[in-house]
Amino acid sequence: TADELMVSSYRVASTIPFALLFFPSAIVTYIYPHFVRHKDDKRWTLRNYGLVTAGSILLMGLITVSFIVFARPIVSIIFGEQYSDAVPVMRLVMVGFFITAAFRTPAGNLLVTQRKLVTNSVIGIITIVVCFIASYALIPSFGMMGAAAVYVICMMMGAIMSCAAYLWTVFQIEA
Repeated sequence: TADELMVSSYRVASTIPFALLFFPSAIVTYIYPHFVRHKDDKRWTLRNYGLVTAGSILLMGLITVSFIVFARPIVSIIFGEQYSDAVPVMRLVMVGFFITAAFRTPAGNLLVTQRKLVTNSVIGIITIVVCFIASYALIPSFGMMGAAAVYVICMMMGAIMSCAAYLWTVFQIEA
């Protein structure tokens, strides 16, 4: 978009949610070697993937709800009242953060433990194509909210594909 004010407001709205992606990355960095060590153990992998997912849903859900509820004061304190238009966008981007942090990041990284690099690449390419098409369709009509919706749509699609591919791969392991 050519509207510089809208771009700066979107940047404000997405800064904190994108910075919070540090949390799932740190968790995956910790769990990754354990999943590599047990990559051929179907029972261990499924049980611990379930625990990681449940823990991620709880932790990332708490973070997400907190930032959605307190979005207005957070934006006002950190960025200033002039960015109050970024609050609804930040709330929607936080939904995308939750999907990414609880589902996409763990499953996508754990696909690598199963040596499914091509699968990850295909998921990435499909997500990019959908992102491009959705951006073209939603941003001109809905502006910043359209951009935030595109992020949520793409993260949801990537999460579904990553989780399904990981679980499919694990179920293929001989018990």
